[in-house]
Amino acid sequence: MSFFSVPNRSDFISYFVPCFQKSFDAEELSECKLHIRGISSDGDGQTQLIVKIINENDHAPTFSQALYVGHVKEGLPEDSAVIVGDGKALVIHASDADVSNNDLMYEVVGCTAFTIDAQTGELFTTEVKSIQ
Repeated sequence: MSFFSVPNRSDFISYFVPCFQKSFDAEELSECKLHIRGISSDGDGQTQLIVKIINENDHAPTFSQALYVGHVKEGLPEDSAVIVGDGKALVIHASDADVSNNDLMYEVVGCTAFTIDAQTGELFTTEVKSIQ
């Protein structure tokens, strides 16, 4: 896997000129370690260069399901968990290649009847549910 090209120089001093041959992706490679040599009429010297790849947010979160279905019973008190068919709490799961799952946050948009735990993805009621 080649990320850099170092041209051969026939001048008096050779130096490093990076030429990107492939796009960097921090999820694939977090850093490149290069050995650099400078040559002059008095001799040569060497050093090491570490290039750290800075992650860009180039991946959207993906959910483990395309559709989640939950249930609430009429008259349920505020802050009750929304449940799924087996009676367990409904928990939304997503992943994002740019962040650890601990850094992924959830929010309910456009609805005030429910709230979601920003860290765990568990869905709750925010008001008493009654059907009239």
